[in-house]
Amino acid sequence: MSELVDKLNEMKSEDNTPLIVDTANLILEEINDLVSDTQDLDVSAEKFVSDILEHGMDTGQFGRLTIYEDTINFYESHKEDMHEYLGDFISETGETPKYIIDALETYDGFANNMTWFVVAQIMYTELGSFVGY
Repeated sequence: MSELVDKLNEMKSEDNTPLIVDTANLILEEINDLVSDTQDLDVSAEKFVSDILEHGMDTGQFGRLTIYEDTINFYESHKEDMHEYLGDFISETGETPKYIIDALETYDGFANNMTWFVVAQIMYTELGSFVGY
């Protein structure tokens, strides 16, 4: 099994927040769906993470977080942790992502973009080094 998949399984430990655990579970579910197509867990894991980090969450590739119903439910389940995560990002970078600000008009758009932002950032910080980011 690849180091990337090992890291995802490590992220599911009880020491992490429910946001991190649920994100790891969603990523592993997406990767397992891809394995049936390629029959290679390591290749599927690296390609999935690399594609999301290169092209973003709005490509539809992350099937479990594509439609508003799913992203809003994820946001509702992890709202406090997500806002803390965004606050930490803003503190560290001095920037608020434009697509978060642009989505403030509607709750659904904001919840969707917050989910995409936080999941992509978790993928970047936790898994990016495994795929060259």
